[in-house]
Amino acid sequence: MTGRRALDAMMRSLGWRLVVALTGSLLLLLGVSGWLALELHRAHLYSLLERTAIELGQTILSSTQSSMMENDRHHIDEIIRNIGSRESVVALRVVNASGEVQYSNHLSEVGEIHGLDSPVCQSCHVNDEVRMPADLSEGLRRFQLENGDGALALAFPVLNSQGCSTADCHVHPPMQQVLGVLDLELSTASLDGAIVDARWQMAGFALLTIVVVALVTAGLAWRLVSRPIRSVLFGVRRLGAGNLSHRLTVGRRREVGELAELSESINAM
Repeated sequence: MTGRRALDAMMRSLGWRLVVALTGSLLLLLGVSGWLALELHRAHLYSLLERTAIELGQTILSSTQSSMMENDRHHIDEIIRNIGSRESVVALRVVNASGEVQYSNHLSEVGEIHGLDSPVCQSCHVNDEVRMPADLSEGLRRFQLENGDGALALAFPVLNSQGCSTADCHVHPPMQQVLGVLDLELSTASLDGAIVDARWQMAGFALLTIVVVALVTAGLAWRLVSRPIRSVLFGVRRLGAGNLSHRLTVGRRREVGELAELSESINAM
């Protein structure tokens, strides 16, 4: 019972309420600011990844352009396989205007047909109509792999050119704008892992900050609030018991302010 009474008295004390209020406010503030910081950091990292995907797609397209003009299928296939062997590349394929996979870093995909409802084709096909994307970022999409990891894909249109439409080895008419799609899929597992690590690190830092602030606040509350109030309460009780010679002492005026003035006024009575 004694321990429970002491706990109840502590819970009712002004110092304890001050500690709880400040700690709760700090917890809320750190939680909201930490969440916002992580979301901004996440958005920034994904923005960098999307820019990297676009630049990589442009590099692949420029690297294979001359081989496509010469219809050098072996060289194109070699470029696709070499780039597709990178750890971060989940899939790299070239799909022609008919939706057939012409090249891929996965041999089993070669010859597969993608319909107009396929994500690969939807960057250029809307409601059965062909349109040119206003920006390459329109071909970006996020999805989950079968193993649960995240991935970022870019459907990059392969555009017709004068040299391509007039080449002897090609039959694409000049009015055909899009010859196919370069589809690039990148794993975001490492990026997502880094974000999770950052979240745990921020949570640990926030927890440490809260503990330190709570301890400092508790110490200050005891010194500047609870102890002076207890001293005044003890003195008032002594006076009430008939010990009129008792004098209240609560500490220096600059520490307890108006409470010291109250004690001095009681002592002067």
